[in-house]
Amino acid sequence: MAFVFSPDVVAPLRSAAPTIAFALGLLLTAAVTALQAFLLWQQRRGRRREAQLARLTVDQGHLNTELTAANAELGRRERAAEGIAHARTRFLASASHDLRQPLHALALFTSALQRRVSDAVGLELVGNIQELIVSMQHMFTSLLNLSRLDAAAVEVVLKPHDIQALVSRMLVEFSLQAQAQAQAKGVSLRKAGRFPTIETDPVLLESILRNLVGNALKFTDTGGVLIAGRVRGTMLRIEIWDSGPGIEAVAFERIFPEFERAGSTGGRPGFGLGLPIARRLGHLIGAEIEMCSRLGHGSCFSIVVPLRLMRPDPAPAATGGDHGTLDGFRVLIVDNDHDVQRAMSLELEDLGCAVTAASDGLEALALLHAGAVPDLVLLDLHFGLGKADGWDIVDAFRAVRPDLPIILLTGSTDATTLERIRDSNIPALFKPVLPERLLQRVRDIMGACAAGPG
Repeated sequence: MAFVFSPDVVAPLRSAAPTIAFALGLLLTAAVTALQAFLLWQQRRGRRREAQLARLTVDQGHLNTELTAANAELGRRERAAEGIAHARTRFLASASHDLRQPLHALALFTSALQRRVSDAVGLELVGNIQELIVSMQHMFTSLLNLSRLDAAAVEVVLKPHDIQALVSRMLVEFSLQAQAQAQAKGVSLRKAGRFPTIETDPVLLESILRNLVGNALKFTDTGGVLIAGRVRGTMLRIEIWDSGPGIEAVAFERIFPEFERAGSTGGRPGFGLGLPIARRLGHLIGAEIEMCSRLGHGSCFSIVVPLRLMRPDPAPAATGGDHGTLDGFRVLIVDNDHDVQRAMSLELEDLGCAVTAASDGLEALALLHAGAVPDLVLLDLHFGLGKADGWDIVDAFRAVRPDLPIILLTGSTDATTLERIRDSNIPALFKPVLPERLLQRVRDIMGACAAGPG
């Protein structure tokens, strides 16, 4: 059945139809206008985003260009810095022999002069010269060690080493320096405690010890220096105590950066490289350098070394010193520097040695073939361009007499030379050599010759 509106309902609807149609039209128009506005807003927003993205893309391109340029500049500067470091290392390596030679001869001439001066004023002046020579040697060695560390030319070779023997030998070699200070200032040098055999790099450990002991003696005017060994758990502490001026607590961290020095140096010469180099060498062998100090009472620097391959304590080592007179002990010096020849000859002749000198391998071999067989050869490793080096002469000597004792002398500390010396098992001294150290090595060889095989 169809639904039919009554006339009473239809009539009002008919009369309101125009109004309803107008309202619907307005509503539809508003909706369309709003939709158009929304679409226009979206379009404008999209254009703004595209513009922002375009600007960001341009900015990113500029940043990439700047970053590329910055990286290129950084790379250029790094290459320049590496070039400067390599140039410095090459210069020191090539010049070290020529620089070391006169300093080496000067130390020996001064030692010979001291034995020829008898008056108190002259002895004091010679003593002052010797102290300056020792300072120059330490500074020169520090610069060369720094160049080797920067060039990563320091090789670590771990092997069992008798620390007791090392410390005893150092006491002997430092004894003359300590005695000279004792006469002027009352300084003593001694050791105490345990020094077991451990696995370490003996060359690097000795370098660290020499640095710390030398510093302790240099800065101690009265009292003494003590080298103490203490085993603590899995570590060996080698402590160097001194009764020097001490260091302020605020200066503790200033003494380890390179070219920095504590304020209480008393005008003593130096570059401020000793402790930084000692710390860097310590890291190479797994050791730490520690310190404590009290201003006005002294300092203690400690090397804390791992106890690798701990072994029973060796029998107490001899403290070195005299193996008897050097009278008649025959020494052949092979060095092309006549000042060095003369200086070493004076030093050894004053102690009773019979010294012969040669300027190159041919001259030295001629002496050997003529029957002038020495008890010891002091052999320089470098003789200049176009001439045989010391290794060729070693081979020639050993072909004539395989058991001939040789001590190598060199001013070169490059990685190749150090590795070859280590592999040769031939004792070596690095110029400039302090007279007491040269003498101790000669006495060691003489003692071994006197003891004979086995």
